[in-house]
Formats: sequence, structure tokens, C-alpha cells
Amino acid sequence: MEALTALKCWHCGSEEIVVDDGEYVCRRCGTVLGPVHQPARLTRLNPTTRRLLNRAMRMNGAGNTGNLQASISKTRSQRGNGEDMANYTKRLARALIGTGDFSEEEAGRLAERLHEIFKVMNKNGHPIPKPETVVEVYRAMVSGKYNERGRKYDMHIAGALREALVALNLWRPLVKSAASLLYAEPSDGFMENAVKYCEELYEFLTSSGIQAWKFPMYIAIAAVAISKAEQYTRNTEELKKLTQGYLAAYGYAKVYELLNLGEFMQKIKGSAGNSEKAQ
Repeated sequence: MEALTALKCWHCGSEEIVVDDGEYVCRRCGTVLGPVHQPARLTRLNPTTRRLLNRAMRMNGAGNTGNLQASISKTRSQRGNGEDMANYTKRLARALIGTGDFSEEEAGRLAERLHEIFKVMNKNGHPIPKPETVVEVYRAMVSGKYNERGRKYDMHIAGALREALVALNLWRPLVKSAASLLYAEPSDGFMENAVKYCEELYEFLTSSGIQAWKFPMYIAIAAVAISKAEQYTRNTEELKKLTQGYLAAYGYAKVYELLNLGEFMQKIKGSAGNSEKAQ
């Protein structure tokens, strides 16, 4: 018989547990606690492991410890995941701030929203992605080159990003990236104008029955193209042609028809015509 100090008898509370013929047995009252599935020598364990072992014994009941090790592993895993997930939002927010596109407040709101979406996705079998992976997908998405070979682009993460950005009305980071793609000078006035067009175009598309949340980057690119064209003309027809020309020149010709920009600019003709020319 080998005396152990890691277990506790569920019947009398004694810690005088021994291994006898392949089973855990209480030396004080003789209760058989269950079979030993890992008969390697057990040494004195730390308080945390002892607590986990006792909890697993209670959960499995007397004489039914076949899943003892699995129960202990699961408990540790759940505790580790809980601690890890508690800091997930903070880690994701820091990663988003690291892109240079988000303020601390914007990154915090976006991280919280994304975490909620990822938890729902996780219930459907999709693992919660690492913050670094989320940032890689975001950078690919706003680069306009996410189909390039070698780029990491997970469609589920991209969908979560699009949904969260639109829901939180975070157009400024997208406009900043779109301005870079279309070689526009993102002055404060220009940015404000482009963000305004993002909001108006999103509302226009949604009211037209189009799932606009799927195209946040295209909306930002269109808004920047319109704002850039508006620096040179206030005439609606000229504005349409110039916007279409900018989009085609930088490889986004399909955006004009996809987002029905001709009709959109016709609709906002009044506000566009009465607004001051951007500097």
C-alpha cells in the first residue's frame, strides 16, 4: 500500500488515502474511492491541485472516477480561458490602437463590440481569434488588396469587423485609409466631409434595400472620391463624371455602379451645391 496526501475521503473527510490493488482506499473508514487510472507515484500536491482533485471526486461521485483526470483538465482549462477572455477586450483594444487608425476611445468601443460578435461566432464553432489576427485582417481589408497572395484574410473576422465598424459609426479610420488609396490629402475639413458622405451614402443604400454593412470600405472609398471631386466642381453632372473618373483611375470602377453613386449624387445635389468648396 502507498499512502497519499493529495485526496480526501468523501465519506469521512480523512486525507489518509492509500492505493490498494489499483484503487484509492480510505485508510480510516475503508471506503473505496475509485480505480487508479494513472498509477504513477503521487507526491504531495499544492493547494490548488488538491482542491481541483477533491472537486473532481465530488463531481464524479463514489466509485465512479473514470473521468477524474478529464474533469481536472476541464476545470483548469475553463479557469484559464476565463482569465484569458477577461483580458481579451483590453488586448484587442491595444492591438487596434497599434494600427494608428483608432483613438483609445474608438479602439475600446470596437474591441468590446468585436468580442461580443466573436463570442456568438464561437458558439457556432468558430474559435475566438487572437488580437494580432484581427489586426492582420483589418489591415488587409482597408488596404484594398485583401485578395493578394500571402495575405491573411479570414472572411468570418472580416464580416465581424464590417458589422462592428458600421454599427459603431466608425467611418473616420476607413476614410483615412481610403484617402491614402486615392491619394487624397486628408485635411480636417476633407475628413469631416468624407465622413458625412459615408453616413449619407450608408443611409441611402440601406433605404434602397441594399445590405450596406457589407461594403464599409467601398463606401469610404466612394465618399473620398466624391469629396475629392467636389474640390473642383459643384455641378452635379461634372461631379458624377469626375468621381467616376477617380474611381476608375485607382482601380475601383465597379464601386460606382455597385453603390449606385450616380443616383446618390443626384439626390444630394442640393446639399452638395450649397456647401462651401472644400479647401
